[in-house]
Amino acid sequence: SSLGWQTFGEGFYKDKTLPKYCLRSTISEDGFNWNNESKIIIEPDLNNNEFGFGRPYLLNHNSIFYLFYSIRSSHDGYSLGYAVSSDLERWVRKDKEIGISRSKNDWDNEMICYCSTLIVRDKVYMFYNGNNHGKSGFGFAECNISDL
Repeated sequence: SSLGWQTFGEGFYKDKTLPKYCLRSTISEDGFNWNNESKIIIEPDLNNNEFGFGRPYLLNHNSIFYLFYSIRSSHDGYSLGYAVSSDLERWVRKDKEIGISRSKNDWDNEMICYCSTLIVRDKVYMFYNGNNHGKSGFGFAECNISDL
């Protein structure tokens, strides 16, 4: 069986003009037909003005799972975050430890979002979109896996 991650809408945020969405997991026996029931794994922190997540991307290294995602906030726009798990059930957010943020005055000074990540040897490589959901370009970042 396969486990998949999805962004799932669940109502609206504050003034009802912005959708609120969380990250959920679901199971498929064959990789094509997915269970209609899903489980919430990460919810927005409404106290931090978050209202959604996007583009979940999972990595596994030495039986530790890393889930990277975009965070959408009413005060901060889009930024990147990640969570870790050893069992794919309980996730610990480590957003402040991701080590990447928007630039001061460049192509990604307004937003960074929709990352794709991969591990090569002991390095994590991340490709991500900049301003206007990537219209201004995409970036590349790297770190040692031990730094996560």
